[in-house]
Amino acid sequence: MENEPAGKLPELPFGVRLRAARKMAGLSMEGLAGRLGGMVTKQAIGKYEKGLMLPTRAVLEKLVEVLQGERAFGRPGRKVSLGELAAIKTAYGISLQAIMRRARALDLVTERRYRVFREKVKARGWGVTEPVEYAGVERATRFRRLVHRAVASGVLDVERAAAVAGVRPEELRSEIGEIF
Repeated sequence: MENEPAGKLPELPFGVRLRAARKMAGLSMEGLAGRLGGMVTKQAIGKYEKGLMLPTRAVLEKLVEVLQGERAFGRPGRKVSLGELAAIKTAYGISLQAIMRRARALDLVTERRYRVFREKVKARGWGVTEPVEYAGVERATRFRRLVHRAVASGVLDVERAAAVAGVRPEELRSEIGEIF
């Protein structure tokens, strides 16, 4: 990020931006595919969002029209409800401020709407404690993947790996599955 201008967010992959725009528009993948008039399926939308496929120029132009046009967002700079932000936070664990900053970077909200939001955050003390809690369950997986890798490569046998991981050998065998 050395070459990034001060205050500018780094460019995110197309799929990430598409998903954010779709979510901010309140559309499911199926709903977005429907708005595209049958040009693509919901599976294609999913592949775009995962970075497995890129849309054709015609589909891209239609995506822009649907996601930035009158039909999905109303006028540019429309108001965003706390409920919309809460739904995104609840689903993904992203702070309200980060969601709004990204929405501004994607031009989903105007600079003025973003500034009003920031002023309300400051006035209400949401900078530290937001009004919506993230109740998601996060689980560290790196250690478990390393244990799996150690068994797969023969560094540890299943019994020793299970003891290290604090689980029963049968449970670890089931987790690991077949080794290729």
